[in-house]
Amino acid sequence: MLGALVDWLFGKDERRTDELPEPFPADWRRILDGDVLHYRMLPRDEDRAQLERDVYWLVRQKTWTPIDLEIDDRKRVVIAGYAALLLNRRLDLGVYPRTREIIVRPTSYNEAYKSHGPGVVGANRLGEAWYRGPVVLAWSAIRPLLDRHADRHNVIIHEFAHKLDFLDGSTDGTPPLESRVDLLEWARVFTAEFDALVAAADNGTRTVLDKYGATNTAEFFAVATEAFFCFPRRLQREHGALYDCLRDFFRHDPATWPG
Repeated sequence: MLGALVDWLFGKDERRTDELPEPFPADWRRILDGDVLHYRMLPRDEDRAQLERDVYWLVRQKTWTPIDLEIDDRKRVVIAGYAALLLNRRLDLGVYPRTREIIVRPTSYNEAYKSHGPGVVGANRLGEAWYRGPVVLAWSAIRPLLDRHADRHNVIIHEFAHKLDFLDGSTDGTPPLESRVDLLEWARVFTAEFDALVAAADNGTRTVLDKYGATNTAEFFAVATEAFFCFPRRLQREHGALYDCLRDFFRHDPATWPG
């Protein structure tokens, strides 16, 4: 029974390396190539192939719920592309098994509404992730990502990082780790870095880590994950131990990627 529970939590029954039931759509590949910056930056052809497989299942298997806008393949594939980036080399994890619905709003939202998952979503947000519930995203916060010269605060990476945090059954900024040694090192580094960001936020000091990460440890992990993928060289330079923990968890080293 314990093994079945672990498989359900971590999605190990999903064989993400299997061939797709149909060729990956050429139009979707063009969207990834043109609108998802990190798709081109991935260092290996097999990384891009894996991202395509995960995008396919995210688009096909999740419920996509538009609220006050039209949702098309471009929106789905861009969102799925960045969500899949976090899983790319973590083949031991499923394709967000606790997330059945992705809700897309045109802009920040402040009207409460009931989703297909548990909870009521609202309160002037650009994105939100619910434990066992939906991910909610505002397209106005995603659109700047399509301009490669725009500020790359990435709400998709941020909210799906929360979904990784949820996988071990708690919301504490610690995703599932492989060993007690990893857990102890993670706790040591993340505690020190979180405390430093709280102090920086109190002092008005700007860092590569958004001060919103000082809200709590769950937000710190999401903010650190954004920085890891969006500003990896600066994060490595200024917060080397934090970068190393994230590199070991995601099994990618984006500071070495071109671009």
